[in-house]
Amino acid sequence: MTGQGMTGRAHAADVMNRAAAPGHRTLDAEVERIRREARRRFGGFVLEVANPGSHFRNKECRPLDNRVFEQAGELGLLGFSLPTEIGGEGRDKLAWGVVVEEIARLSRDPGFAVLLDISVEITELILSSGTPELIEAYVPDLVAGRRFGVQGAYESRDPYDYQSTARLEGDVWVLNGAKRFLAGARFADLFVLFLRDEASNDMLAFLVKKDDPGVTPVHMDTMGMHTMGLGQVILHEVRLPRTRLLWRADALSELNTYARIRRTMSACGVLGALDGVIENCVEALNSRRRGGRRVLDYPNVERSVGELRMLLQTSRASVYRALDGTRSPDRDPHFDEFATVAKHHASECALRVGRLVMGLQGGEAYMSAFPWERFMRDILGLISGQGSQEMLLLQLGQRTIVGLEGKRVREEAAERAVAKLADGWWALHAVAYGGGGEFADEAEAVVAAAGPGALDTLEPDGRGTEAGFAVDDRLALAWLPAAGLPGAELRAAVAATATALLPGGWLVLPCPLPPKRPLGAAAARLDLALAGGRIPEDGEVEGALAASGLGHVRTAWQDAALGIRLIAARRPA
Repeated sequence: MTGQGMTGRAHAADVMNRAAAPGHRTLDAEVERIRREARRRFGGFVLEVANPGSHFRNKECRPLDNRVFEQAGELGLLGFSLPTEIGGEGRDKLAWGVVVEEIARLSRDPGFAVLLDISVEITELILSSGTPELIEAYVPDLVAGRRFGVQGAYESRDPYDYQSTARLEGDVWVLNGAKRFLAGARFADLFVLFLRDEASNDMLAFLVKKDDPGVTPVHMDTMGMHTMGLGQVILHEVRLPRTRLLWRADALSELNTYARIRRTMSACGVLGALDGVIENCVEALNSRRRGGRRVLDYPNVERSVGELRMLLQTSRASVYRALDGTRSPDRDPHFDEFATVAKHHASECALRVGRLVMGLQGGEAYMSAFPWERFMRDILGLISGQGSQEMLLLQLGQRTIVGLEGKRVREEAAERAVAKLADGWWALHAVAYGGGGEFADEAEAVVAAAGPGALDTLEPDGRGTEAGFAVDDRLALAWLPAAGLPGAELRAAVAATATALLPGGWLVLPCPLPPKRPLGAAAARLDLALAGGRIPEDGEVEGALAASGLGHVRTAWQDAALGIRLIAARRPA
């Protein structure tokens, strides 16, 4: 019904499902586009080259043939996410994670996708060393699949308590020890091994070749993952030239960076395996009938299949969030909270999926002739990599506690730094100069917490003169969040405020502190520009303070996490 002042009837979908901005692409749409590309480019290779013989390799505990990885290199699979400068395609980690997931979904060897990613990240570790000799000697063969590299750090103890050690004798490093639980150890050509320096107790990383004298790869019997070539590497008086040292110090930071991205990619492998086993389970049930009805028509089976779908989708949500975070320039280079959550959640979901599949498949689930029993064994192997479930929770807990305590300490330090600038608590005043925007509000809150004195806010008239101050204003402390103003207005605001200070009074000027990384700094400048402000040039604020006759110009306090720097200057007594 229509009438004056009324419109035609609208459906709920018309109101609630409002379209996004033109050209906007959701993360799901981006992931699906990459998944289709991966299936088109690499699906045939997985199904026709990697999968054949998988059942017999698993029964005989035989690892994948090295020629499979060489063919992967020829297809461009190993170079998919590597830099273009070395022959790769330069795709980001989100795209690579989706490729790993799709390969794990199609593959009958759950560890195949994981092995591909391990070799890719070993290539990245060698690239990050910046050593031309190592890069030229090994990276081209790794990208082409002619060599295969793995990483070895695990010793079931803290890094600075490693029993595997390195000592320097003249110009030669001598390595001793053993590294356990290395995926691909039985067929790898190269090992990036993390050992403890006997002299400094620091962690170092070395590039070790399989045919170096004193290096012995040993097969390891495991419950599952029989085709991954799991094993250990024993080192006995292995002598290496200095050029094989990847980093001269603090290899632990590099290991943490490696573990951060490996944790995400491990979750991608688990996610792909989940998708594959759920699809195969439902397909296997499709032809079964009980009591004259299809098994899939029973409500309890529908409910179980629904739970399988729920577990898959919640795992996808956490994994894709972690993958999307890899594109942020401001993420922590050593610990990724979302990657840790994704790895833990996907692993817990995998365990639950295994139990549901075992229940749905009945006796077949316990027979080695069917894939369900192998899924349970292999998924436990994928779960154990990159940190046990309890260790992941411990790290998240420690991170949360340290983060909250650190925030409190920084806030208290800011309060003390501002309070010390005042000659007396009773004289604490602040001047807010227009133009600071939301940054001024955040900075003002710090001063407000600095002491019990009143926070006086004076509004200049915007002409850069002393019009905003009373003739008899004499302030012990002036707070001037005006760093975002254009240069001329900034200098005028500083000069006007300086005249209102008591002899010996302080002027504090909060400034945005952009991230050190170029991309992060560019993003911060863009955010301020959109808000009508700017980040001052290096030395600009200090120059304006000095030009106004103020002395003792210095940075009183700064915090990169909060993005704030307090620059203080004093009027001569």
